[in-house]
Amino acid sequence: MGLLLLAGTAEAGSSRIALSVTGEACARQQAAIETALKQLPGVRAVDVRSVPGHILVDVEEGRVTADQAASTVNGLTAQDGSCAAQEMKFCITAELPK
Repeated sequence: MGLLLLAGTAEAGSSRIALSVTGEACARQQAAIETALKQLPGVRAVDVRSVPGHILVDVEEGRVTADQAASTVNGLTAQDGSCAAQEMKFCITAELPK
């Protein structure tokens, strides 16, 4: 597993959660995943499109954990198990679309 670095960072007072997603259903479920993550209290922005196979979630410091974000994604796809999310343990950043 390599290190992926892209331009951009989370805004002040935010932290970035980077999730790695695998499975054939991930791409077709992007809209549902994005909607579900945006409903978590403390989520400021979600990007499911900029980095293939990854989800970037900007959150208010200390309000949402990577485990909560991954569980949200995994809960959506639990019936068929064809998309799984897990926290990335290294740095990934990208400008989130406005």
